[in-house]
Amino acid sequence: MARRILDLAEEAVDAARGAEKGLGQTLRLGMTQIAAVQVVVPLLEAFRREHPYARIRLTEGTSAELEAEVEQNLIDAAFLHPPVHQPSLSEQHLATQRLAKYDARPRPGKVPPVIRYARPEAPVLMAEIDRKDPDRGPFNSTVEVDTALGALVLSEAGYGPCIVPERFPNPFEKTNAEVADEPIDIELGTSLVWRRLDRRPTVMTLVAIARRS
Repeated sequence: MARRILDLAEEAVDAARGAEKGLGQTLRLGMTQIAAVQVVVPLLEAFRREHPYARIRLTEGTSAELEAEVEQNLIDAAFLHPPVHQPSLSEQHLATQRLAKYDARPRPGKVPPVIRYARPEAPVLMAEIDRKDPDRGPFNSTVEVDTALGALVLSEAGYGPCIVPERFPNPFEKTNAEVADEPIDIELGTSLVWRRLDRRPTVMTLVAIARRS
């Protein structure tokens, strides 16, 4: 009996050490397209060095979708754009980037309406565009997007200018150049968000890396 107790204690210690290394765990992460370009790669590279055995499941979504998924415990953390509305979540600011107006097919003497982001998915961004870019003209009422890549697709298709981060890679340029057509006075923040009560070692490691960054 005493031997069995010692064996169980040793197994518990081994399990704790394995948990610290990330063994047997899957860290479920979400990111927006903009966050992927800005911050995700170096943070996950640093995380991999500290938890080389942890499994990663990475998904993409809008900020509104990802915040809801973290709050509902569908994912463990997300790289998204504040503000964060759920009081059960913690946030670490990571980066700020200025936005720019980009038009893939400008028309001489005519400024077409700006491509609209879906307001339920980007209410803060749309409010900032309304407030700080009053000269942009009306939004294009025939098209709507959720992501920066979608905005570039529609602009390339001739639907007019869009508003995206000025350093967002443009996959349609032969040189994969960054978008920097007409910077505007609007900034977009990026943060790491996680559940306040989630203290697992893998999550806390990612948070610590984010704070050091």
